[in-house]
Amino acid sequence: QGFVIAKVNGIFVCSCYAPPSWGLEQFKKMLDNLTNELAGRQPVIIGGDFNAWAEEWGSKSTSHRGTALLEALAQLDVILANEGSTSTYRRDGRESIIDLTFGSPQLIAGMNWRVCEGFTDSDHQAIRYSVGRRAKENQRNARSQDRKWKTKCFNVDRFLAELEVLTEKEPQNADELVDALVKACDKAMPRSTEPRKHHRPAYWWNETLDFLRAACLRARRLVQRAKTKEDREGKRVVFRIARSAFRREIRRSKSACFKELCAAANDNPWGDAYRIVMAKVSGPATARVQCPEKLKAIVAKLFPTHEPTAWPPTPYADDHENIAAEIQISNEELMEIGRKLPANKAPGPDGIPNVAVKTAIKEAPDMFRVVLQKLLEEGHFPDKWKRQKLVLLPKPGKPPGEASSYRPICLIDTVGKLLEKVILNHLSRYTEGENGLSERQFGFRKGRSTVDAINMVVRRAEQARNKKRTGKRYCAIVTLDIENAFNSASWKAIAKALHRLRVPGYLCRILKSYFKNRVLLYDTAEGRKTAEITAGVPQGSILGPCLWNAMYDDVLTLHLPEGVQIVGFADDIVLSVEGVSVDDVQMLANEAIDQVVEWMASAELKVAPHKTEVLMVSNRKAVQHAAIQVGNQDIASRRQLKYLGVMLDDRLNFNSHVDFVCEKAARTINALSRILPNSYGPRSSIRRLYANVSTSILRYGGPVWSAALESHAGNRIKLNRTYRLMTMRVISAYRTISSEAACVIASMMP
Repeated sequence: QGFVIAKVNGIFVCSCYAPPSWGLEQFKKMLDNLTNELAGRQPVIIGGDFNAWAEEWGSKSTSHRGTALLEALAQLDVILANEGSTSTYRRDGRESIIDLTFGSPQLIAGMNWRVCEGFTDSDHQAIRYSVGRRAKENQRNARSQDRKWKTKCFNVDRFLAELEVLTEKEPQNADELVDALVKACDKAMPRSTEPRKHHRPAYWWNETLDFLRAACLRARRLVQRAKTKEDREGKRVVFRIARSAFRREIRRSKSACFKELCAAANDNPWGDAYRIVMAKVSGPATARVQCPEKLKAIVAKLFPTHEPTAWPPTPYADDHENIAAEIQISNEELMEIGRKLPANKAPGPDGIPNVAVKTAIKEAPDMFRVVLQKLLEEGHFPDKWKRQKLVLLPKPGKPPGEASSYRPICLIDTVGKLLEKVILNHLSRYTEGENGLSERQFGFRKGRSTVDAINMVVRRAEQARNKKRTGKRYCAIVTLDIENAFNSASWKAIAKALHRLRVPGYLCRILKSYFKNRVLLYDTAEGRKTAEITAGVPQGSILGPCLWNAMYDDVLTLHLPEGVQIVGFADDIVLSVEGVSVDDVQMLANEAIDQVVEWMASAELKVAPHKTEVLMVSNRKAVQHAAIQVGNQDIASRRQLKYLGVMLDDRLNFNSHVDFVCEKAARTINALSRILPNSYGPRSSIRRLYANVSTSILRYGGPVWSAALESHAGNRIKLNRTYRLMTMRVISAYRTISSEAACVIASMMP
C-alpha cells in the first residue's frame, strides 16, 4: 500500500502516495516496505506526495514524517532532487512543499528538476524533470579514460627486466621515457578496468539474509493478493513469522560481523572499521557532480580566464660560469626525489603509479637524468605533463552543486612531478635565504608551521594588552580572505616576482614553458571534457606553492602605516593593527586594507569582504568594539574568530578554543568508541593509536594557548574530562577509575 514500482529503460521508477489521514506507524510501515522492495536495485527514481515536512526541502520545520522519510531513504543511497523553495501544493491560500523526488546520484546530475507554474486543474503543481540518457549509457560514458594498473600485483623483477630491455638505448625525450615506463608497467602488473557501479551491500549482509528477504517478500505478496479476509489473515500470520525471522537474522548478523570488524582492526587499524565509524564525524558524502552543464559552470568559476599576456623578458644577464655548474642534475638528487615519492598517491592522467616510478629511479636514474637534464637546458616543459585532472573535494557543510562548495585538486603525471621537483630544488636557492621571501610568510616553507604564524599574531596582541595607559594598548586582528586565490594568480605577476628575486634565465625560460598550453581535464556523464587554463598555480602540484609564495611575497613587503604588521600563511593574510585608541586602530586598519586591496587588483586577485573578520583586543575591562571598511562593506568586530584552526578571543584567554577542541575531540571519541568495546575489539596498542587521533585534536596549537591553562583552571578541567574518556577506552576501565591511574595504565602522557 502507498507505492507502485515499474522498471523503465533500466531505471526503477517508484510512485508514492501517503494520505494525511495515515498515522505515523502506518507511514513508517509503508517506508519499510518501500526500502525492502528497492534494496539492491539501482538506479531508482522515487516521487510522490508524502505529506511530510522537513527543512531539507524548504519547509519551515521538520515533522515526524519528514524525519522518518529522511532516515528510510538514506538506506537506499538516493538524493533529494527538489530544488528551490517553490511550493508544490496550493489550496485556499495555503502553500507547502509535500511533493518530493529522490533519485540515484547518477540520475540526479542531469535531471533539471523544476516546478511548473501552469494550470493543472489540481491543488498540486506539476513537476517536470528529465532523466536524459539511459542510466547504463551514462555510467559507461562517465568511466574514467585514464589507464590504470593493479598496483597490488606489481612484480618488481618483471618490471626491471622489461625496463632493462627497453632502455638499452636510453630515452632521449619525454615521450620515449613515458612509453618505456608504460610498457614496463604492462609487463609487471595487469591493467585494471573501471568497476561497474553496483550497489554495495552492507558489511553484515549475507546469503542467508538474501534467502530470508526473498521469503519475506514472497509472503507479503501473497497477503496483498489474498481475495478473502480469512485467507488474508492466514497469510498475514505466515508473513509475520517470515518477517520476524528476517529481522532476527539481521540483528544476529550485525552483531557477529561487527565483532569481526572490530577484531580486524588489529591487522589494519585504518581499514573498514575506522572508515565506517569516522564517516559519522565527517557527515554524509556529497554526491559527485556529473552533469556537463553544471561541471562546466563550476570549472568556469573555479578557473577564471585571464587575458593572454606575453611573459616579460628577463631584465638581467646570467652569470654563465656559475649557471653551468648549477644547472647540472645528479643521480643522487634524482634518487633522493624518488625516495620521497609517496607510494600510494593517486597517479595523474598517464596512470603510471608512483611505485613504478620509485622503482625505476632507484635502479636506472641515468634514464631520467638524461631526459630531465635536456629539458632543463632547453627550457622546455613537455605539453603532456601540463595536463591536470580535476578532482572536486566537497567542503563540509556546503550546499552541493555550487563552485564555492568544492576544493579543486589537480592530479598531475608523476614523471612530470619529477621535473617540477628538480625545478623547485633549483628555485629554492633564490626564494630561501637572506634575499629570499619575507620572514612573515609561513606557508609551504621548511621549518615553518601554522603554529609559528599564530604565535606571531598572538604575541603582538599580547604586547598591546600588557601596555599601560599611555601606550598602544589596542590591537585589531583583521583576517582577509582571497577569493579562489590559487587558481586566480596572474602569471605575469609571477614572472615579475621571479625577476625581483633575480632567478636565473634558465629557470625563467622553463617556467615560461610551464605556464604555456596548460589543459584541465574533468570527467562528466557524457565523457571527458577539457578546459584551457590561463591563470593560477595547480593545487596538487609540487612547484605551485613555491611560485605562489614568490608572487604573494610582494604584498607582505608593502610599506604599510606605522603600527600595522602583515603576516601570511599561504593565501591567508592577517593584519595586526596597534593604536592608542579604537579610532586610531580603525583609521590605520582602513588605510592598510586599501593598500592590500589595491595590490590584489594589480595581481588580478580579489578580497572577499563578506569573509573578512575583525577581533579587537585590549586591556580595558569593557569590551571594545571597532568597525572597518573593506571595499564598500562595513565589517564590525566580534568577540572571537578562528585563525588557522585556533579560536582567538578578545581577552586571549582561549576559553572558546578549549570549548571548540573539546567538542571536536569528543565527537571523534564517541565515533571511535563504537569499535573499542570493553569486552572485545582491538588490542591495547591499537587502542592507543586510535587515542592519538583525538589527542592530536586537543593538542593542536598547544604552544600558542598552553599558558592560558595555568591561569584558567576551568580549561584544565574540560581538557582532562575529554582526555579521560579516551584513556578509559584504551584500558576498558570502569567509570570510577581516577584520571591519573587511567593515564598510567594506558601508558599515555597526562
